[in-house]
Amino acid sequence: MSSPIRILLSSFLTMAILAALLQIPAGRWDWWAGWVCWLVNLAIILLGGILLYVRNPELLRRRSQVGENTQLWDKGMVAALIMTYCMQFAVAGLDVGRSNGGPGPIMFWAGVLCTWLGFFGMLRCMLVNTHFESTVRLQTDRQHKLVDRGPYALVRHPGYSTGLLYFLGLGLMLGSWWALCLWPIETAILSARLVLEEDFLSEALEGYADYRRRVRYRLLPGLW
Repeated sequence: MSSPIRILLSSFLTMAILAALLQIPAGRWDWWAGWVCWLVNLAIILLGGILLYVRNPELLRRRSQVGENTQLWDKGMVAALIMTYCMQFAVAGLDVGRSNGGPGPIMFWAGVLCTWLGFFGMLRCMLVNTHFESTVRLQTDRQHKLVDRGPYALVRHPGYSTGLLYFLGLGLMLGSWWALCLWPIETAILSARLVLEEDFLSEALEGYADYRRRVRYRLLPGLW
């Protein structure tokens, strides 16, 4: 099966799961805020998949796999993050979907902006860093090298920074305070993963220890 068809099928399956996570807890299929969020994410997934396929099809393929020698602790971290991400949709359905509620205009557009900026910020990191796989491992099969240009010259983990922006946007776009309450949990998971990843890469990847000294901040310049 060709890669473009796989992209479409994978996107379709992902969006079917997201629709179910939104609408089934809401107890209805006509919840407008849920469908708007669904359409925004559909556009993001399709555009991101197409752009990555055009620019770096190998990375697109790799990101759908768990690479050889992935760190055991990272498998648990990724599972916890996926679970929390899915809970954002389900909780929003239970919170505001059953009352057919939704965000006000300011909250909604702030959510759309954060979601788009976050996702395409992550995409930018993928285009700069060909080693931006889904799990933490030393990619000896791909000649793993340090990347310190583009957004990686500003902070050491720009993919995490933009990912957190995307997660924040979801709760805002759905207008659910309960979904927003899951954002600090996602932040804690990514922060713990970041610390473990840095310790691993400092020992395993040539030049990373020096990179930690040169680029001071992990997520946000001037803060952390």
